[in-house]
Amino acid sequence: MHYKSIIKDSLKSILCIYIALLLFPSCNPTKYVKPNELFLQKNKVSIDNRKIDKDNIASIIKQKPNRKILGLFRFHLGLHNIISQNIGEAPVIYDSLLTDRTVKQLKLYTSKRGYFENEVTYSSIIKKNKIKVEYDIKTGPLYTIKSVEYVFADDEIKDKVYFIMRKTLADLKPGNPFDVDLLNQQRDKIKTEMKNQGYYYFNKDYVKYKVDSTIGNKEIAIFLHINNPQVKNELKDTIIEKKT
Repeated sequence: MHYKSIIKDSLKSILCIYIALLLFPSCNPTKYVKPNELFLQKNKVSIDNRKIDKDNIASIIKQKPNRKILGLFRFHLGLHNIISQNIGEAPVIYDSLLTDRTVKQLKLYTSKRGYFENEVTYSSIIKKNKIKVEYDIKTGPLYTIKSVEYVFADDEIKDKVYFIMRKTLADLKPGNPFDVDLLNQQRDKIKTEMKNQGYYYFNKDYVKYKVDSTIGNKEIAIFLHINNPQVKNELKDTIIEKKT
């Protein structure tokens, strides 16, 4: 029994070595890359501001390299190369248009975080038929909120809205950093509180923001518009569209 176990283990080892030797040549990621194509080997992001979430930045990149197992082996690409081109992952072929789109999206994302003077560039390193792309983000200064002005389309809801503002807009105080995500969160909060006040058909589309970043001194003026909601006539059980 002992010898049988040794033989069995030896056969397993030999089989593993054979598979490894078989797969090793197939790990060449450019096996099916055409002469006029570039294999996307790696993306890298450099950013000069720790306040920007790198995970969010990574998710914005439009074209990503083939997956790796344990950060080392492109297993899925290997399956594609050696077993069948119908399984696994085909090699990711570099697309410069997607890189340009990524730069635009990175600029937009950074601007939404309040860095309106950001600069986003990219560079590439090409070796044979492989390419590495590095995105460089310089955020520039952070803009802060200078003022918040409320504009109401309906005097009837003004008093209730002021009450709601005290509960939902604490983060929109002058001096706080500007952030578009924060504005969108406030829209949801206002919608919820307006419904609690009896405006059952109120939705966040009734809340609009306009921002002015040209006032100087790296500051933002916010204009918050509350439009007329639809309300329900409880006696007649009908929907009434309020008019300005």
